[in-house]
Amino acid sequence: MNTYTKGQRWLSEMEPELGLGIITEMSTRRISILFPASETRREYATASAPIKRVQFAVGDEIKTTDGQTFQITAVEESDDLLTYHCGDVLIPEQQIDGLFSFSSPKDRLLGGFIDTNAIFNLRRRALHWRAQHRQSPAFGFIGARMQLIPHQLYVAQQVASRLQPRVLLSDQVGLGKTIEACLILHRLLLSRRIERVLIIVPESLVHQWFVELLRRFNLLFRIFDQEYVDSLLQADKTRNPFEDEQLILCSLDFLSANNSLHQQLVDAEWDMAVIDEAHHILEDTAEYQLVANLSRRAKGLMLLTATPEQLGRRSHFARLKLLDPSRYHDYDQFRKESEKYQNIAAIANALLAGEKLDKAQIRHLHDVLPEQLDRIDGNSTSLGAEESESLVKEIIDRYGVGRVMFRNTRAAIPNFPQRRLHLTPLDADEHAQKAARLEFQNDIGEKTSTDAVDYKADPRLLWLVKFLKSHTSKILLICNSINKVLAIESALRFHISTKYALFHEEMTLLQRDRNAAWFAEKEGAQLLICSEIGSEGRNFQFAHHLILFDMPTDPELLEQRIGRLDRIGQKQTINIWTPVVDGAPQHLQSQWYHRGFNAFERNAVAAYQIYNSFGGKIIAAAAKTDGEKVERLIAETKTFNDKTTAQLQAGRNRLLELNSFRKEPAEALKKEIKKLDSSRDFESFVIDLLQHYDVQVDETSDDLYILKADFLTNQNVPLPAYRGEQAPVAFSRKIAVSREDVEFLTPEHPTVMGAIDLLLGSETGAAVLAVWPDKQSQEFLLEAYYVLECVAPVRLHIDRFLPATPIRILVNHLGEEATKKFDEQTVARHVKNAAGTKLLENQTVRQNILPAMIKHSKTFAAGKADEIIEQKRRLADSTLTIEIERLIMLRKNNPAVSEEEIAALRAERAAMLAAIQSARLRLDSIRFIIKGQY
Repeated sequence: MNTYTKGQRWLSEMEPELGLGIITEMSTRRISILFPASETRREYATASAPIKRVQFAVGDEIKTTDGQTFQITAVEESDDLLTYHCGDVLIPEQQIDGLFSFSSPKDRLLGGFIDTNAIFNLRRRALHWRAQHRQSPAFGFIGARMQLIPHQLYVAQQVASRLQPRVLLSDQVGLGKTIEACLILHRLLLSRRIERVLIIVPESLVHQWFVELLRRFNLLFRIFDQEYVDSLLQADKTRNPFEDEQLILCSLDFLSANNSLHQQLVDAEWDMAVIDEAHHILEDTAEYQLVANLSRRAKGLMLLTATPEQLGRRSHFARLKLLDPSRYHDYDQFRKESEKYQNIAAIANALLAGEKLDKAQIRHLHDVLPEQLDRIDGNSTSLGAEESESLVKEIIDRYGVGRVMFRNTRAAIPNFPQRRLHLTPLDADEHAQKAARLEFQNDIGEKTSTDAVDYKADPRLLWLVKFLKSHTSKILLICNSINKVLAIESALRFHISTKYALFHEEMTLLQRDRNAAWFAEKEGAQLLICSEIGSEGRNFQFAHHLILFDMPTDPELLEQRIGRLDRIGQKQTINIWTPVVDGAPQHLQSQWYHRGFNAFERNAVAAYQIYNSFGGKIIAAAAKTDGEKVERLIAETKTFNDKTTAQLQAGRNRLLELNSFRKEPAEALKKEIKKLDSSRDFESFVIDLLQHYDVQVDETSDDLYILKADFLTNQNVPLPAYRGEQAPVAFSRKIAVSREDVEFLTPEHPTVMGAIDLLLGSETGAAVLAVWPDKQSQEFLLEAYYVLECVAPVRLHIDRFLPATPIRILVNHLGEEATKKFDEQTVARHVKNAAGTKLLENQTVRQNILPAMIKHSKTFAAGKADEIIEQKRRLADSTLTIEIERLIMLRKNNPAVSEEEIAALRAERAAMLAAIQSARLRLDSIRFIIKGQY
């Protein structure tokens, strides 16, 4: 068993790129190791720490923290610490440079600890797959159990590529904001750009988010609720409970009820905060102040809402200010800019279409981008496609909502289902008419009745009974209050026996989830009766009948109701049923929705403006059952809608559309993912890798396997959790999306990543002695795999530009490179396992030939490494310079952009370039080949 002592140097077998670590703290069960070069600390269990003691031998060269290099002449050990004698210089092991690249393939080979060619090839394949995955533009997006929907991929790619993402995701209902946010989190977490994440959602959506994160993305979040936090504080009242977990999911209701936790929440230092249904966060409330304080401390921030302007432009501006206070510091300026959208959008359209700008547009463009005068010639506007796109990006950044907002609409996204309205006016006597008017007055707040609601004789309820008897499909019914839900249930039980479920705010989260799940089951409830809480966040796209038992006063709320069914993935036409008492206020209101701006069958892009202009008037007219006034308002609304929609589509919505979705890069990303999805090579590699650890892989049908761990030889292999002893798995996205009981194995699945790290973090396959039968020639060959890696602080996110990259070099005994002459496939096809290691006992081979070949291979590898370093350095320099120039330009018009902010980014660029320039080669594995007869 290892003896651990403070000051000892150790290497992480799982993460060798961290550099040399030093033990700083230890106990009987755990040790803490600091990796100075990467500014990283790791905690390990003493009984199973995947680390290796670093001990150099006489003759080895070492480098000290001050940059000097020495050759070891003797090694002394005292109190479990090593001191290296380098002539007259004594160097304690604590003074060895943390950047030192330690490798053991040569020692293993000369010591006779050799593996087979099959394991060497498996290690080689692991190196290639890991590098290919980390360098793929689809990194972080491959592993999601989801259909490949271009606009979702585009938004996720754009946001996740930013240094510190701060965005408002506001796609219309049903377009997948939650999936976009989870995709972004998945990529950022996999790339280790973020570690601590806080997600705040309405209480009704906590479980749904938890399940989505785990089932689709293999991300396990800890749900923070009153019971859990109380248990933490009971053990230690002085602790900050939010520092106990890295990934936390909680409800806004929980935070609102616990003001004493607000400061601790803010102090917990989050890499990313996510706020769902952000339109509930109103300015001048305690919740807004909490989010404002959180936004100032969190490095990244994502706000999600399908209705960004539901509560007005000022409220919308308040949320934008949370995201980018430098850009959104003055509401009046923001409002004035909004008036220029149409002209700006016309210029953007012309640039992207390659059209010639007229003189007025050129003057306007000069005003918009004065620093680009040299690129915009008043006499010539023939810009290339790349330069035009660059100008459009700058326009978007300066005007509209720039980089902080993404909003895709159904109009711009294909393959949405049709919506069919069934207006259903019902005959009713005077008593029913009076009851309908009173209900409407209660709904709009004019009266508050304390009488119990009784729907047994209500025409809508009688219609519902007939409807249920004549339909067998799933039916979602939404009304605006829990009182109505309970009254509908009571009346329904009086008339008919049918399978139904309830969904309202007075039920526990678990009860709501169970009822929603029962509704989703094929043989489960036919009818789900929801209060308004069912309009937010939930996905009921397996149903295609929606009954609106009443009319919401806000058209955006109406769209949210319909959006429970009208989602990407809906395969059938959505039938919207509106049973209303003929001539009652609800009937008049439904006529306004339908004939005024077709709100039932189309998503109304001008809904907010329409509601501001006509909402109060139509409610007042409907309440008085003033049919003539309602008809006038319908005509006025239609005219207003046509005009406003045209303006929005030509102006702000067009700029948003340009910012939110570009087909070409989205399709390119989708193609990259599908290429890997269809890779049989990857499938074969993963099966071989798992079988290497004696995981039994049984193929049960095409593309479906069962993993069994009965004979598992390494308990550290992270087999799928929560699956028991047998885990069904598939490499097919189609199967994984359709079957939730099947694990989706991709390069990003924890089992695959864990197994690869386990192999590459060990010495397995690092040294091989092989023979190549050949009667025509005799020579020694050395096939070496180096890894070019950066040891840099995690905060730099170095993998964006230079992830660990394998470099293959093959040399002969004359020191000549023969990498291209003997490619991987040729070598793998001809070599066989050596029968013994006798040749390695030859002193000439041990002391001269093999060391010289390794030295030559490193020289050739260094040349290739220099090319890669320069290429990646230029990429990093260009990417970060663009962001610096953006801030400089914004500062000219906005003093809120500080010099300190620009200086910080410049410092980061300098550190990034220095880290890439200091990338080092690490010898990962070697295969010494005896070609011919010796």
